[in-house]
Amino acid sequence: MKTRILISSVLLLTNLATGFAQGGTCGENLAWTLENGTLTIGGTGEMPDYSHPDSAPWYSYRSSITTVVIEKGVTSIGDEAFSGCHSLTSITIPDGVTSIGYEAFSYCDSLTSITLPDGVTSIGDWAFEDCNSLTSITLPDGVTSIGDWAFYGCSGLTSITIPDGVTRIGEQAFYGCSGLTSITIPDGVTRIGEQAFYGCSGLTSITIPGCMESIEDEAFYGCSALASITIPDGVTSIGHSAFGGCSSLTAIRVENGNINYSSAAGILFNKNKTTLFSCPRRKTGNYTIPNSVISIESSAFAGCSGLTSITIPDGVTSIGGWAFAGCRGLASITIPDGVTSIGERAFSGCSRLTSITLPDGVTSIGFRAFYECHGLTSITIPNSVTSIGAWAFFECSSLTSITIPSSVTSIGEIAFYKCRSLTSITLPDGVTSIGDRAFYKCSSLASITLPDGVTRIGYGAFQNCISLTSITI
Repeated sequence: MKTRILISSVLLLTNLATGFAQGGTCGENLAWTLENGTLTIGGTGEMPDYSHPDSAPWYSYRSSITTVVIEKGVTSIGDEAFSGCHSLTSITIPDGVTSIGYEAFSYCDSLTSITLPDGVTSIGDWAFEDCNSLTSITLPDGVTSIGDWAFYGCSGLTSITIPDGVTRIGEQAFYGCSGLTSITIPDGVTRIGEQAFYGCSGLTSITIPGCMESIEDEAFYGCSALASITIPDGVTSIGHSAFGGCSSLTAIRVENGNINYSSAAGILFNKNKTTLFSCPRRKTGNYTIPNSVISIESSAFAGCSGLTSITIPDGVTSIGGWAFAGCRGLASITIPDGVTSIGERAFSGCSRLTSITLPDGVTSIGFRAFYECHGLTSITIPNSVTSIGAWAFFECSSLTSITIPSSVTSIGEIAFYKCRSLTSITLPDGVTSIGDRAFYKCSSLASITLPDGVTRIGYGAFQNCISLTSITI
């Protein structure tokens, strides 16, 4: 061991003396040399972990490194060892290496291919982050887990083989791998992490194995080419917006043996159909929600721009955040009297929605609830509402008038921002606070009366209300 280091040191000193190479030691038992763009690392044992890329001894030469040769005897690739080596195009890893460290090759954006030896069992978090020239990689059979963010931003990756021993695909593992067209998930995988395939816009098909238990939040969000998906019997948990943004998705199917979920007309429900989880974005026309449903979950219809009307049954009591966000074709909707809660952004971007009546049980209008509902001309707010949230009616440019009930005590910031058609508004006596830019650029607003109880008028609350001729305070 000491002999190897001594020889490497002699070679290093010789090279340095003649001006051909740089080099040194890395850890107790390894040495490195850099000559003509090739970084060679030799010795015996583990490569050190580096807390930051600039702590690697070859960091200052990283722009000239085009090839890395790791000699036999090295057993690991340390954390952040080659991070930021933008000119690196190829690397040789010997059979004895068993682990790839955290951010080991992150931002190596010229690396086109890599072969991992059979002995590798662990791939660290962020290991190949933003290696956007990497087109393919074969993971050896010994790998049991793919770390969080392992291939994050590898937009050039077109194929990858996941070995049978893998049981978990980490959080954001393939985030933004837009070139990936298909992937086979082996039978041993029980969990797909949060945003694991987020933004894999080229992914046309995927088979979820029968032993899968958990599909986490936004796991397949933005997989815009994915046409259909089948949920196997073993799945017990599907996270928020797991299939959100899948603009080509026509159906979500659940196998009959699943005891937690069910599907009807391609729409995902819980087993007894009391909760509606997700409607495929390609759903068009009119849709009547089954009478058994009492809860519409977050993002359930988000982005269903082809739906023109939705009938909500009387039993529904809650509408989750983003529930109908981006339903640009939705012209009308009736919210049943039993609804007490409407989540944030629930109807944001419903640009064809012309009018809506909120039931008496609703107590607040949430953050950006009707954000950019450009076609909304009128809304009825019940006396039960006590607050109008920030950005609630942002750029509702067709809204001409609104009656705020006496129960309301606060109007959030930017609540009526750029409601350019709004000509008049009456604030009830109970209002004590008007948020920043609440009526900014309400260019048709001619007059306003502020009640006695107002103690705060926010910054720019009436800024650029160019038609405002009178105000009573």
